[in-house]
Amino acid sequence: MAEVADLAENPAVAASTSSGAGEGDLSDSETESVTNASYSPRTALKHKILDKYNSLANAFKYMDTRRVGSVTLHQFADFVDESGLDYPFSTVHSLYCQLSQPADTLTEGLMYRNMDGDATLVQLGRRLEDIYGNMGVPFEAEGIGPTGRVTREAFYRVCTKAGLTAENSHALWNSIDLLGSGHLQMESLLLLLEDNVELEEVKRVEEEIANMEGGFMSFFGQTGPVPSPQPKHKRHESCGRPLALTRKLSLGFTEAEAAIDNVLEADSHWDVLFPLTRLAMIKQMQKTVYQPGERIQEAQDNACPLYIVMTGSIQLLSPGLLMETVAEEKSAPQLLFSEEMLEDKPNPFAVKALTATKVFAYSREDFVRSVKHEQIKRTRDVATNMALIKIVPVLSKLTEVQARRLARVRFYQVGFLSICYRVDACLDRLSGLIKRRIYGVKTPSFRKQEEVFFQWKFPSRD
Repeated sequence: MAEVADLAENPAVAASTSSGAGEGDLSDSETESVTNASYSPRTALKHKILDKYNSLANAFKYMDTRRVGSVTLHQFADFVDESGLDYPFSTVHSLYCQLSQPADTLTEGLMYRNMDGDATLVQLGRRLEDIYGNMGVPFEAEGIGPTGRVTREAFYRVCTKAGLTAENSHALWNSIDLLGSGHLQMESLLLLLEDNVELEEVKRVEEEIANMEGGFMSFFGQTGPVPSPQPKHKRHESCGRPLALTRKLSLGFTEAEAAIDNVLEADSHWDVLFPLTRLAMIKQMQKTVYQPGERIQEAQDNACPLYIVMTGSIQLLSPGLLMETVAEEKSAPQLLFSEEMLEDKPNPFAVKALTATKVFAYSREDFVRSVKHEQIKRTRDVATNMALIKIVPVLSKLTEVQARRLARVRFYQVGFLSICYRVDACLDRLSGLIKRRIYGVKTPSFRKQEEVFFQWKFPSRD
């Protein structure tokens, strides 16, 4: 583990820093304390990267100006200089050689391998999210569909792209392929990568599939429906996803702000807001870097803000008569005390940093003043739009996720009810379905059961 080794050789204590989360704060490095001179160059650079870009993947994409999947020494040296690290070229060259081992050119996978070291399953999932935006993308590139099966070899190839060594990849596969079949259900693997399924549940599903494949009816090509694993928690699919990073950048997000928005967008309470509303929220947030053991928030605070943990790990502590007890431990990215803010309740837990942790806080005062009314209205509007979609014959055939995505757009009533929709990348697949008028729809929202004509319009992109 490269990071652990560096810290062991060069112990240092970095002070907490607090600043606003405006665009300048997210794109400029403002804290020299985070990269104290006693850190090794590799650790100092990693601190700078995580503070400014939130992930190694975002930093690599920034360096890779030619978009060829590799970074030259010259590009790397320019990046280090822009980061504010005043190292001589000999140090930069040595650092480049460290990060590009065992090759002679720096790639994204090698950057992860030599900065983060070996990975657990959950860490592998986060790397794939950082690199591809969705951990399922590299498996789809291997030709594996959502209901397909991931072979051992395909898993190894994906692990290599994420910077894992062969030994690390083999160990991870052996820990999840409990039947030794050499392949695993795609859905089960994705749930394992996000730590949302028990290994015993995966084993149960694999045994059922094995029994189906070896059953009498399979001889005639007849099998029942493929079983699915039961996740620990209900999975929320954002009604805005997949909203490409390029789309967010075109709306005025920086890459760092887009990473924070991904956390908000993954929660259904904030997903109903328009992206520009969430961007305004992010610009009002205060960023703080906490060191291990520092208290982030006390329990039972009526003014407790909304927290977004972008890096590091935290403990949730439950108050007791004599002492606090650990309720739960969480790793970034995490959204804390969302429901408490929406319901204007005090937070039930205190929060303490377990590792160096970067946190963004959105105050209740800003929420009440700027967002609360719109959040309530948008929640109501999306529910109303969902009900409207369900009575339109063509649209009622959409999946729940597609319908919810569609329900986020603005609905206007002008004479006949016209729905104006701006086609985004996330709904391109629907455009062919809704390019015509839909007639003869009766809606109970009108006093008289009159016919309402629906017309889709495609205005300019802005």
